[in-house]
Amino acid sequence: MRLFLTAGLEVLRTANADPSITHIVTVLVRNALPANDRRHKDFGVYPAELVKGHDACVWALGRSTSGTTEVEYTTITYDYPVAAFNAFVANLEPNQPFRFVYFSSDGADPSGKSSLLFARVKRRAETDLLAVSDAAGSAVHAQMLRPGYFSPSDAQDRKRTRSRGSRVLDSVMAPLLRSAPKYIVPIHDLARVALGLANGSLRDEEVLSNTEIRQAANKIPGHDKL
Repeated sequence: MRLFLTAGLEVLRTANADPSITHIVTVLVRNALPANDRRHKDFGVYPAELVKGHDACVWALGRSTSGTTEVEYTTITYDYPVAAFNAFVANLEPNQPFRFVYFSSDGADPSGKSSLLFARVKRRAETDLLAVSDAAGSAVHAQMLRPGYFSPSDAQDRKRTRSRGSRVLDSVMAPLLRSAPKYIVPIHDLARVALGLANGSLRDEEVLSNTEIRQAANKIPGHDKL
């Protein structure tokens, strides 16, 4: 499988350890991530030579609403992935299978009218990505992951990829949420499920809740070894 990945350090590590994935193109904006990425300056435009020939995309790129304007957050969370998916679809061969896995969020609002910015924008992205998939035909699948709280399990990863404020929040929230598993997902489980959807080995449901992500992870061979 040829995989296109945006951000997601744990997804990248898991993909590198998967022999079924023969080629990975990572288009990243976090400088702390490994160096096998292909820098891309305009995330609203995807030339054919960048997207052609892939079997799947895992879109893990995103950011917190904290310290971000609505325009900036919408650009990153909605405009970029929708533009990318349209570019992939436009460059597929006839009847070529393709899967697009989008990291949405627990709390994405079905009505699109939530007072919470992330809930509105994530749901809008889900809706339009699924519409692109439906219009592209049965060989193309878009699947939405709605994880709850997650953070890098490794201290150095947290230091490199999380702001100081986010790390403080991690230290407070993680112990509290461990007693409420429906609101949290281990990051290695999230990565494995994302890749399971990308390679078609997991079910084809359009939207997976946090609970369903955890259930899907339990069905992946070798889960108990993690």
